[in-house]
Amino acid sequence: MIRPVSRIAPRSRAPLLLALLCAFVLRVTGQVLVLTLHPAWLPPMEQWYSGLLPYPFLLPAQLMLIGVMLSLTARVDRDGGQLPPSASRLRWLTGASYLYAVAMVVRYVAQVTIHPEWRWFGHTIPVIFHLVLATWLFVLGGAWRDRDLSSRRSERSDTRALSSRRSQRGERVSVPSARAP
Repeated sequence: MIRPVSRIAPRSRAPLLLALLCAFVLRVTGQVLVLTLHPAWLPPMEQWYSGLLPYPFLLPAQLMLIGVMLSLTARVDRDGGQLPPSASRLRWLTGASYLYAVAMVVRYVAQVTIHPEWRWFGHTIPVIFHLVLATWLFVLGGAWRDRDLSSRRSERSDTRALSSRRSQRGERVSVPSARAP
């Protein structure tokens, strides 16, 4: 099973998700500003936009994504940095975050191989912000992981406490072996 190696404290998770979300919102805002106002202090549109998805479709998709990210970030904040346990969500989000990040690194390597003049900061805005989104997914996956682990630990300690009370009363106790998380 894929597990995030994240050791982010649950209370730190919502602020981190919010910071990553704000970075993405700034990217979308910057892209709209460049498209509409053409400010000289921002990079030109071709550096913000790869052209893989036509912009009239990309912007609404980005706005919907921001809405979903905001909703999930608020939920993580409300629930103390954890979400209800779900092994399938954990595996999917964690796997997706790893795959997404690796795909962006491969994309960057391919990009600078084809266009060496873009090395480091030329046309890297899409790649950088896709890595921001991959990190957001990774942190969100940790919110499910922590709740899943804490609920399993709680179940094991409840079983041990019950067994201890029974053995003190002289009852025969049979404790099922706990599986490692």
